[in-house]
Amino acid sequence: MYEFGVPKEHFGLVAINGRTNAARNPAAALRDPITMDEYLDARMIRWPLCILDMDVAVDGADAFVITTAERARDLPLPPVLVNAVALGMVDKNEEDQSRSLRRHGQHVTVEALKGKSDFWIDDIDVYFPYDGFSVITLNWFENAGFCKPGEAGSFLVDNWDKDGNRILIDGKVPVNPHGGALSEVGTQGSGHVREAVHQLQGLAGDRQVRGAQRALVTAGGFFFNAQGVTLHRA
Repeated sequence: MYEFGVPKEHFGLVAINGRTNAARNPAAALRDPITMDEYLDARMIRWPLCILDMDVAVDGADAFVITTAERARDLPLPPVLVNAVALGMVDKNEEDQSRSLRRHGQHVTVEALKGKSDFWIDDIDVYFPYDGFSVITLNWFENAGFCKPGEAGSFLVDNWDKDGNRILIDGKVPVNPHGGALSEVGTQGSGHVREAVHQLQGLAGDRQVRGAQRALVTAGGFFFNAQGVTLHRA
């Protein structure tokens, strides 16, 4: 907001998208839709972040079975292949000492992941940016290459599905269809990976993205925990 002169409403779009999508997820902690007015009226925690900008604290866990592609093809569920993985940081893991939004762990992660992966944002069917805090999500959109720095909010406005009250990139690619950390639960990004796998297996129920073949997960924040993975159906 300080550097780019963007309104707080841009953060609200991330929160509203998550809550809308969570309505289709029976496992989500928060499933009631919210409006922009409700977002703006929500209890302030530390300006400009309100309670709806922060993920939902829970006790929980996700488990993943990782094996060879050959063995996975003989197992009961459709296999999901890991195309590329990357982690990124630019300095010591002192979150409050990050020098700038212009260069941090997300940039390192994206550069490495793009260099390793066989596909990128123009080829994905569903996107999972981390939303432990709404501002982190906006930064992932920018650093992944959907838009330029400071333009993520405007990008969401341009790709907002008014009928569905959610983000649909280019009118077809949903964002965090499980509700993300803001509405499903805060699991440090494991919920994003789990939902990506379910989407590519065709096991996501009412929120299933038809014909989903490729997914991008960009988890973690600005600092030592930035990470990404590209996944595709076998």
